Amino acid sequence: MNGIFIYTVVGVVLVSILGCLSHFAYEWLGNNPIFAFLFATNESIFQHMKIFIMPYFAYSIFEYFAYGKNYQNFISAKGMSLLAGTLFIPVFFYSYSGILGFNIVWLDISIYFMAVILAFYVSYKKMNQTSLSTKTDNSVWFIVSIIIVILTIIFSYYSPDIALFIPEQ
Repeated sequence: MNGIFIYTVVGVVLVSILGCLSHFAYEWLGNNPIFAFLFATNESIFQHMKIFIMPYFAYSIFEYFAYGKNYQNFISAKGMSLLAGTLFIPVFFYSYSGILGFNIVWLDISIYFMAVILAFYVSYKKMNQTSLSTKTDNSVWFIVSIIIVILTIIFSYYSPDIALFIPEQ
């Protein structure tokens, strides 16, 4: 069993737990706006994307220092997987709830865990590819990752008035 697989399994578990905790942490911290960039502040789809983005990004930083510097595909793998997991949440939610005309709580919760698993799967597959990422690939995916995180922080305080940012009833 290779080290990447072990970090992947540990990552799925840790990011899942951290995301679940961050769903409630804002309230536990007295709704303090200082923490709004990090934890879910309401029940909008965006906030559920954020509870994936922030723990996944933090774990990716940990992975980089633990072993990622030794893999040419690491930055591309993490950028692709961050984007895949982030987009999975609204695409899957709006697809199934649009078809049904309503949402199902257990499925909404499952979407988060599916996004985490998808992201780590994409990362694992990319890390184990025989073709290596170029410096340009890594630069692009690094920029994509940083844009995702920066927009998450900005939108945590200044949300556009669209459905993605409006809490579900």
